[in-house]
Amino acid sequence: MRLIFSLALAFCFCGILFADEYTKEAYENAKASLETPEEAVKLAKKYVENSRDMDVARAAQDDWESIAAVEAHSWFKEKAESNPESAKWNYLLGRVTESPVEQIAIGRKVIQIESSWEYGYRLMLAVYSSALFSRSGRLEEIAQLETSLRNDGKYFDAVLEKTPAEGFLLSLVFDYYLFTDQLELANTTLLKAESMGFDWANNFAKTKIAAARGESDIVNQYVANMVTERITAGRYAEADRPWRTIQQTSSVYRSAYEYEKAATYLANELSSGKELLYRMDFIYDAACLYSLANKVDKAFEFLDFALAEGYDQANWMQQDKDLRSLYENGKWDQIVAAVQNNWDTGEAKRKSKALEGKMNEPAPDWTLEDTNGEMVSLADLKGSIVVLDFWATWCGPCRAAMPHVDKFTREQNGGNVKVFSIDVFENNPAGARAFMEENDYTMTLLFGNDELTKAYGVTGIPTLFVIDGNGNIRYKEVGFEEGLREKLTWWVEDLKTSN
Repeated sequence: MRLIFSLALAFCFCGILFADEYTKEAYENAKASLETPEEAVKLAKKYVENSRDMDVARAAQDDWESIAAVEAHSWFKEKAESNPESAKWNYLLGRVTESPVEQIAIGRKVIQIESSWEYGYRLMLAVYSSALFSRSGRLEEIAQLETSLRNDGKYFDAVLEKTPAEGFLLSLVFDYYLFTDQLELANTTLLKAESMGFDWANNFAKTKIAAARGESDIVNQYVANMVTERITAGRYAEADRPWRTIQQTSSVYRSAYEYEKAATYLANELSSGKELLYRMDFIYDAACLYSLANKVDKAFEFLDFALAEGYDQANWMQQDKDLRSLYENGKWDQIVAAVQNNWDTGEAKRKSKALEGKMNEPAPDWTLEDTNGEMVSLADLKGSIVVLDFWATWCGPCRAAMPHVDKFTREQNGGNVKVFSIDVFENNPAGARAFMEENDYTMTLLFGNDELTKAYGVTGIPTLFVIDGNGNIRYKEVGFEEGLREKLTWWVEDLKTSN
């Protein structure tokens, strides 16, 4: 009997060791030593299959998908089909499925398989939040999701009964009640989350309820306090208070899914006679918000307004999901053509504006590792013009900017211009390397760190810097918009002639 007990204990102990082997810490440590994308995929697959911690399996799945999306999707589909009653494999398939309508259907299946498992709810609720509430889905998908939500609302209601109270899930339930204008239930969910100490249950969430109720005084006070706090902390400049206030106020209404209120607020500010920095952006944002609110005529009115003020981002406009409600309207092609004409005839004006931002600040020094394990140092690049592009594989605008930076790099053809893509805000070197190789980008990939981003004041990406031969930052670009390549070209030409 004692022998049997000892063997059972040993078996259990070994089982515990096996489970504990596939921890988040172990995975991150293993990733740090990888050298090739193939090794990264092999490691990710191993952890997806063996880790009992779904957060670890999800992280490994994300890494795999960032390196080889088609292969990953095929593998997870095969796993789910081979294990039709497995909540885990169906859930993971749902995460890599492109269609939000199909993702919702998979979420329902996972909940049916295991009604008390939180991840089925996470899948369904998160897809509704992103594709429907935030309007990121295609028009036909949004229409289908609006219909299915009428029957799926019960799953949002069931979360509090069926699953352990979890911060992310509660935040999605809160969003659902906001979106469906069930404000008392939204407030009840918020109070529950607040009592449990979840970070999202804060003044911002309370202000979103106020925004949905039309309590503008509360919204205005919240924004005023927030802007003041950020000015005090050095995140905003005092001179930027007016436009930051407008930006943040419209953002609160948008976050509460009050798209028309946000648009109306911007429209009132634009007609107030105030001299506004970023006026063009606010005009365009108003058009987007009216589009999200399905106020098509008002959306076109503000696009016409932007066009008259010189708006010229035709390619961006055609890719902007916020404007999808306008695509089928007969006026859409006309306004796209007119915006494109602004671009075609506005090069001199764009160049003049681009060169206005010239600065002169010492560039913090750095030494970073490249993909060959060699160390590259800014100090060794004196005499060359250096372009730094801070980015990450998960960042959509970064990925959109990459082809423009690559084209610029190819046009420079080496010479005395060095272009570096610095991977930051993630620990996925194999994924970054695979992304660069898959797209045949010619920039030199370097792996950054938190000290570097702090030294350069990078809080959002993409952020680009152009450094002259004396080691001084002369130009800086935050975010991505059409015309990045020509800006880089003009900036480098300016530094070459001024040196």
